[in-house]
Amino acid sequence: YSGPGIGKQLIPDEAYRRAATNPPGQVPPVAPSPTNLRDPENPANAVAGLDYGYYEGNWNVLPDFNALTPAKTGTGNRPDLGVRNREDNFGLRYTGYVSVPTDGTYTFYTTSDDGSKLLIGSTEVVNNDGGHADQERSGSIGLKAGIHALTIVYFEGGGGQTLTVSYSGPGIGKQLIPDEAYRRVTTNQQSNPVTTGSGTGLRADYFNNRDLYAPVALSRTDATVDFSWAEGSPAAGAISVDNFSVRWTGQVEAPVTGNYTFGTVSDDGVRLWVNGIQLINDWNGHPPTANSGPSVALVAGQKYAIRMEYFEGGGGAVAKLLWSYPVQNQQVIPQTRLYPTVGSGRIATMSKDEPENLLLIQVYPVPAQEVISIRYHAKTAGDVTIQLINMTGQAAVKTLHQVTPGENIIKMAVGHLNRGSYVLRLTQGHQHLTHKVLLTE
Repeated sequence: YSGPGIGKQLIPDEAYRRAATNPPGQVPPVAPSPTNLRDPENPANAVAGLDYGYYEGNWNVLPDFNALTPAKTGTGNRPDLGVRNREDNFGLRYTGYVSVPTDGTYTFYTTSDDGSKLLIGSTEVVNNDGGHADQERSGSIGLKAGIHALTIVYFEGGGGQTLTVSYSGPGIGKQLIPDEAYRRVTTNQQSNPVTTGSGTGLRADYFNNRDLYAPVALSRTDATVDFSWAEGSPAAGAISVDNFSVRWTGQVEAPVTGNYTFGTVSDDGVRLWVNGIQLINDWNGHPPTANSGPSVALVAGQKYAIRMEYFEGGGGAVAKLLWSYPVQNQQVIPQTRLYPTVGSGRIATMSKDEPENLLLIQVYPVPAQEVISIRYHAKTAGDVTIQLINMTGQAAVKTLHQVTPGENIIKMAVGHLNRGSYVLRLTQGHQHLTHKVLLTE
């Protein structure tokens, strides 16, 4: 080297330094722990391996696998293209969990030809989508030690096929995720028993308008929500052929413990809530369309409130309610897992002059980055509590605000939160309102 007052020379030995592993009388510094670490699911009855669904089709980008029927399913030790039935035009979705040993920031990598993505819970960590040759992409997320929900999706168009998944983290150099770090919920009924359901269906309130406003034209129990009325009526003589709406309410029972994905197919609009959290909101006129929400963790034998709303404008009419979970591919939720709401219920007799709760709150922008704004129409003055709840059901933020009657604009800083899906829950007195929030980079 050379420098001020130093002619060009070999760097002398006395200029070199290294960090002592444990200097005498000195305690090694402890690196600060990252904040906002994601809580693990730590599912009961987790065993080694991953579940997979194999699909066949021709895509340029990753499809919505929730809307497709797999050609086959199975389990594997790791993400492996060897389970494919052909060389081109196929896709794979691996689901399960990944175990991390310590708290800290982890970086995940996928190398793929063609597209791939990696999600921890509902948070997209790696986006390596699109048609391309071998290509590596990465992303980082803060995790607490434990077992975290994992999804890896992949598609192959033409040419070569590659998929490898790696990680690095505290004390872990970049490496392929070892087989022993992958987990899935066992199908062994002795360790994760499938409960027996005795449901009779959901309460259905039908309206001769598109807006779910009183009066109720027909109330009954529908065994399942699996309807294709074409251009007919749900009940001739009672419900019109077009411009009608339905609200199904009750409870849904989880057969096993694990992560569930709820879905709908509808023509036209649909909204879905499970356990008070809105998972799907597609309240528009459209042809038969499949929608799915973020996964939610449910416990075997427990019942959770469920509410699905639907409207038909004109033309064909389709309404289906589906789910999938670790030991079950997507299916219509069966009658034995559905329990109807009893009694008349204020929710079924709402008047047009008293707008539905969802019209009382708006959240923007969507998606959000640093700050979200909540427009809330309060009926009375008082205290309002706002929580942002992550997909594991834990409150990431909780704030208290004063509101006045009429329209209020409340701002909340969210730049410090992990990116992903949240549910905003606003509480004033006995009123609870929810709205989905998406945070992106």
